[in-house]
Amino acid sequence: MIGPAFTLASTGNVVQAGFNYSANKAIKDNTGKTTTEHLMSSIEEKKIKKNENKRINKIKKELIILVKSNLKKTREKIISLQDSNLLN
Repeated sequence: MIGPAFTLASTGNVVQAGFNYSANKAIKDNTGKTTTEHLMSSIEEKKIKKNENKRINKIKKELIILVKSNLKKTREKIISLQDSNLLN
């Protein structure tokens, strides 16, 4: 209720104050949070998701490096076995 009262006092616009009140009430009714709480939790959720995506991308890169390394070692072993079979 402070927000709409501040809006009315600072702008003198009753319609804008009413809209502000209605918007705040709709957010509170739908989320159970105040407008500020809802905004802050949304920002926090985005930060968490961004960090998770960074972690996933790091794991993917490490996995690619590991697979390439293992493929290289396997190729070398196969070539070595083929060479030794040719010599025998």
